[in-house]
Amino acid sequence: MKNVITRMVLVGVVLVAPAGAIGASQTQQQAPEQPKAPRPAPKLSTMDAVKHHLQRYGATVDEAKSQADMVVSSYTNDKGKVKIVILNDHRKELLEFYVYDFGSVKDLANRDEIDKYLLLANESLSVGAFFVDKDQDIGFKYSMSAQQLSYSSFESVYSSIVVIANARRAEIRRLLKNGTN
Repeated sequence: MKNVITRMVLVGVVLVAPAGAIGASQTQQQAPEQPKAPRPAPKLSTMDAVKHHLQRYGATVDEAKSQADMVVSSYTNDKGKVKIVILNDHRKELLEFYVYDFGSVKDLANRDEIDKYLLLANESLSVGAFFVDKDQDIGFKYSMSAQQLSYSSFESVYSSIVVIANARRAEIRRLLKNGTN
């Protein structure tokens, strides 16, 4: 009888051992888990990309005046400070850059002289145009495709606008000052 009990114990041990060995070998045969591919960064909205580009360029964003489809920015260099408002026109898929702070032609005696200057300035510019709005304020506008919003194209446009605004502001203000009664 003692012999039978020993065999049962040995059989039980033998049966248990292979079961554990089988589980271990199955685990080893499974392919190692592949690391999950990193999720692509969420795509920035057009205006978030504009804010990112402005920050990279060194311009500041006035969050208090900015809205969902409008960013109010400013850039200061040795020539002065330029405030540029950027609007996102969803319908036309355009970004529109506006600069004001040139002055107003309201009640000027030399309006023809200023109009002539602005027209000649527009002819000489490679980007954008000066205009007079319904409130008789002088502004500068440039539009670009919102789909071409790479940093290099943004930087080129923004820096061109800064240069134009700084270069033309003094002459426009001089003409405005001479035309006041």
